[in-house]
Amino acid sequence: MKLIYCDNCGDIVRLIETKWRKCDCKKSGGQYNIDLVTATIGGKFVRVFGIANPFFADVFPHFTDEGRQWYRDKEGPYGIRDCWWGETKGDKQIFRIESANGPRLKIKIKKMNKNENKIFIIDKRNFIIDNEKPKFIITERIVKSSFKGKK
Repeated sequence: MKLIYCDNCGDIVRLIETKWRKCDCKKSGGQYNIDLVTATIGGKFVRVFGIANPFFADVFPHFTDEGRQWYRDKEGPYGIRDCWWGETKGDKQIFRIESANGPRLKIKIKKMNKNENKIFIIDKRNFIIDNEKPKFIITERIVKSSFKGKK
């Protein structure tokens, strides 16, 4: 799960895939991209806060027992059930644009295998991912969304 924090007003907003959302002062915004893994964020005050999916493994109602166990056992760079500030070196899931008004970047998804997608950014706007502007990135593949449109 990705949240955005605005350094200007101190508001925290949960990102969803269905709508670009902004903080109280409207100077930071973001939205999940259509692959449901990566997100586009915008504004000069925006920061990303991530909560590892395994943190929620026991409460996702659509998970099978096998899926819950996979998430319980999965360990990322920060531990099994950890949280972190996003946009650290090597973070390929955050696409940064200048405008806090969005919208999210247009992307093209190519399924590589059952676990990975290859993401191509087809949007014409300037963006950075991990302080670079790559032609494509490889991300994990999510089949079912857990991000609802309610606040």
